[in-house]
Amino acid sequence: MDCSAKLKVSYWNANGIANKKMDVIYFLNRYDIDVLLVVETFLKPVHTFSIAQYKVYRVDRVVGPKGGVLILIKSNLKHQFSKTVKLAVIESIGIKIITEKGNINLTAAYYPGSNPNPAYFRQEIKRLTARNDSNFIFGDFNARHKSWNCCSTNSAVIFSLTNTSNNFVSDRCIPNYNKADWRLFKNIINRNLDVTTVNLNNIVNYTQIDDMITKINSIITIAKNVAIPKVIPGKFNIIIPDHIVTLIKLRNKYRKKWQRQRLNIYYRNTYYSLKAEIEHQMLLARNLAWSSTLESINTQQNNSNKLFKLINTFKNRQYSIPTLNVKNKILLTNEEKSNALKLQSQNSHYLTHHKISPLENKVKKAINKFFKQNHEQSLDPSELVKPKLLMQLKQNLKNNKSA
Repeated sequence: MDCSAKLKVSYWNANGIANKKMDVIYFLNRYDIDVLLVVETFLKPVHTFSIAQYKVYRVDRVVGPKGGVLILIKSNLKHQFSKTVKLAVIESIGIKIITEKGNINLTAAYYPGSNPNPAYFRQEIKRLTARNDSNFIFGDFNARHKSWNCCSTNSAVIFSLTNTSNNFVSDRCIPNYNKADWRLFKNIINRNLDVTTVNLNNIVNYTQIDDMITKINSIITIAKNVAIPKVIPGKFNIIIPDHIVTLIKLRNKYRKKWQRQRLNIYYRNTYYSLKAEIEHQMLLARNLAWSSTLESINTQQNNSNKLFKLINTFKNRQYSIPTLNVKNKILLTNEEKSNALKLQSQNSHYLTHHKISPLENKVKKAINKFFKQNHEQSLDPSELVKPKLLMQLKQNLKNNKSA
């Protein structure tokens, strides 16, 4: 293969490919795709699937519904079919593209989310990534982690690989939808997408539809990048060992039993014993992970400043200020936000040490206005209070000395 040519590779979770063959053909021709990796094909050995000018490699799920992986590659590309690694829980298939500067391994993999075998999964991921050449894995691992804004965690292995391994690539900056400015998101879309100028009657082919979809996707992406802040997940999250996972499952089992039978002392004592043991084992696992991190820093070269930086990541955590809306104006940059907060603080806590406050100015204006209106009248102090009235007030006082 000529290295100057660009290789177009695409990945697709088909959710059934048998009834979407025409869509696949159109997509391959429209974008001139060299390699298409597909998971969840739902194909069985009795099904046939072929596309002109493309070589098809597939692994079907024999037992059970759904599943299946497939690779389509142009027939004129020099390649080899990789020997299928026999895996227990991951469905996979791979090819090796031969180039002048080295081989490129492409693998399509699928891991069912309902498969409760984390130990097998961890071992098989290591087998898939044990390649010396350039290795790219495309697939759906049904991985969930709380750092990705998921409600639960079922794949600490994938999370660890995305943070430490070059074999797994993901966006480490995770969108934080809880702090998203949806009003800004809506305004950006409304400004860039004018539906009043779209004449649906002028659409006559698939190309125009694809162009409109591409434009809408780009606008949504821009709005997402501006209105939804991103957070970096913890870099030093530990992988829970398998024996602790087993203890957690056992603890949950006895907790349910104790909730149903509150008078059963055995269930209660077993639950609290397992709970204490899990806390102890987690403490040991955290200490071991921290020790491994320090040892890795100690063995690396030019690491004189790495420990200091590592400590600062825990001490000086930065928190992003959400988007501000001041007088119907959206403030995005840190400079705009800081100036707005500064002005708000000045208005709320006005300093009167060097300047006259607005309230004092108001009082002075009222006094000046009063004297201007009554400047021609001269008042005699004796007319304000008569002496006889003063004597009566003095007699009514309990202590005459106070007068």
